[in-house]
Amino acid sequence: MYHRRFHPYDVDGTVAYSAPNNADDREDSAYVRFLEHVGTATARDALKTAQRQMLPRRTQLFARYEAWATATGDTFRVIGSADKALESAVLRVPFMCWQRHTAADAVAVPGADADASTDALYAWLERTAALPAYADSTARSLIPYWYQLGTQMGCLDVPTAHLDGLLRYPDAVEPRSFVPRDIPMRFDVEAMPGIDGWVRRRASRLLFVNGTQDPSVAEPFRTGRGDARVLWVPGGNHRVTIADLSPGDRAEAVTALRPLGRGRGAQDGWPPGGP
Repeated sequence: MYHRRFHPYDVDGTVAYSAPNNADDREDSAYVRFLEHVGTATARDALKTAQRQMLPRRTQLFARYEAWATATGDTFRVIGSADKALESAVLRVPFMCWQRHTAADAVAVPGADADASTDALYAWLERTAALPAYADSTARSLIPYWYQLGTQMGCLDVPTAHLDGLLRYPDAVEPRSFVPRDIPMRFDVEAMPGIDGWVRRRASRLLFVNGTQDPSVAEPFRTGRGDARVLWVPGGNHRVTIADLSPGDRAEAVTALRPLGRGRGAQDGWPPGGP
């Protein structure tokens, strides 16, 4: 979709899946509010309980993380330390859980009753927050992504009130933490408002497909043209496709896209994810 903004004639139409629209990076209340209301109260409380259990056990969790890094030959030079990487992962737990998993997964959090073993918590954190992503072998490949978040697209805030007294790194989830200090970063406050304004006023032949459970679209794009659409998958996460839409919305999407596909010599079965 961002490509389409600057090269509008390269394609006949655009399907943008789970596209975030952080038009004002100084105001993140929509993301915090989303994470405080998504799913059920039971699931949200379970995630907070797991966070509150993991941070006091950071010494034990850190030892497991360091042992994994040593065994795999990995390091933490980009973010600075395994301890900071661990705190970043714990802080991102609610976002990553709702983005990548289902409501049933959120309920099945170890330690919801404050009695989980450290091994169970570590294994769950590794699966949920993708612990290897914070170590250098993966973190280096993600530097361009974090750089763009920190200079153009912006980055969300996360709820921390329930973790008072347990945090050590105020910038643990900031893009700057994932970009080497010798790379300068300056945020362009006009980049995303420009994209947002283009979508609202000028975009056409554009289809957004979002999941209602995906925190990435807590601030979704809104269209202003008759042939641009935003369709939602109830309970869907960051991995939604056209195939996940309700039958009525799926038919609407395919009806809108097929004439465009014929213009590019589409084959049977286009668009991807369609019926």
